[in-house]
Amino acid sequence: LSELLRDPFATPLAKQCAAGALCNLSADPANLQALVAAGVHIRLSELLSDPQATDMAKQWALIALCNLSRDPANGQALVADGVHNSLSALLRDQPATPVEKQWAAEALCNLSRDPANGQALVAAGVHIRLSELLSPQATDMAIEHAAGALCNLSADPANGQALVAAGVHNLLSKLLMDRQETDMAIEHAAGALCNLSRDPANGQALIAAGVHNLLSELLSDQQATDMAKQCAALALWYLSRDPANLPILMAAGVYIRLSELLMDPLATPLEKQCAAGALCNLSDNPANRQTLVDAGVHIQLSTILRDPQATDMAKKWAVLALRRLSADPAN
Repeated sequence: LSELLRDPFATPLAKQCAAGALCNLSADPANLQALVAAGVHIRLSELLSDPQATDMAKQWALIALCNLSRDPANGQALVADGVHNSLSALLRDQPATPVEKQWAAEALCNLSRDPANGQALVAAGVHIRLSELLSPQATDMAIEHAAGALCNLSADPANGQALVAAGVHNLLSKLLMDRQETDMAIEHAAGALCNLSRDPANGQALIAAGVHNLLSELLSDQQATDMAKQCAALALWYLSRDPANLPILMAAGVYIRLSELLMDPLATPLEKQCAAGALCNLSDNPANRQTLVDAGVHIQLSTILRDPQATDMAKKWAVLALRRLSADPAN
């Protein structure tokens, strides 16, 4: 079947049937490693760029590649043989259907789960194609997979600056603005932005793009999941570590949303810990202290000290912030 896909004399219908059969075989997890060992993934990826291949043949090939990529043991072999390049090229292919792009995005998401593949995917520009998929023309599932893959790729600090340089953070931010997206897509976008904000070298670019405003708004979104809010709070903590960002964060009123999170009975202990840490960072600048006290931030911080569910780290941040606030005689 695999040889038939490469046969120059095989008809498009014959190749379509062969791709369909291989797709069926790849549905059984017990077959996945044997198929990759035989190089079936190479023939399937070649079919994606075959101008004579039918749409159905390409769809079978994509589903099969998606199945093969679900086995972590296959990921590095697929990347080594350049399957990610074929999948990435299809994402920019105008004739490709939304469903085909959805399968390609899922396969790339599967490959991106292995940290060993991350830098190779970014070096091939896969992050750019995935970020372009974050558009209303794509299916909800395609957007979820694309955002998930970007979240995985951004988890490697070595990839962060490349993603920001390509403007991936801007498209992730737009995703947060669209409240029509699925919870999973929002979670992945917030997670990716959180990963990017971990590198101080990215902080000012993220702030300049207004990412902090969107993350702040996410904290007060009643529809947002705990995971999305947790990522948003952690990202704001990362961004507030840079003294150069503090005046902008204060001017944007981020401290209001953070302090409200401390009083939210539905917020998780980790969300409150991140919020306390970010407020602690904001209090490090003496110019911010009176504004924080005027907003009642000291009250919210003191409640953390009495909260039996609060983590030790949250209490540590709260105590340090209160110490700083009390250092100002005006307070």
